[in-house]
Amino acid sequence: MPRGCLPKFYDATAALAQSLADGPRSGHAMTKTLLWQARGSGLSECSQAEAQALRMQTNDFQCAPHAFAAKHRPVFGDH
Repeated sequence: MPRGCLPKFYDATAALAQSLADGPRSGHAMTKTLLWQARGSGLSECSQAEAQALRMQTNDFQCAPHAFAAKHRPVFGDH
């Protein structure tokens, strides 16, 4: 990596980490669960319908459309 790029890399990495931390925790947790379950069988074997049904029951799922309608950023989870 060229000299001088490392601070930019760290800044970009920190920004990505913060955006993930600010995101829908239940959605991230479900994604991790599905990926963990798929490690032995493949993603096509996972029940996408079940995952969607579980996500729809969360407060995070309800928060996003309300924030969109109110034209402000959603605040997910325990933030």
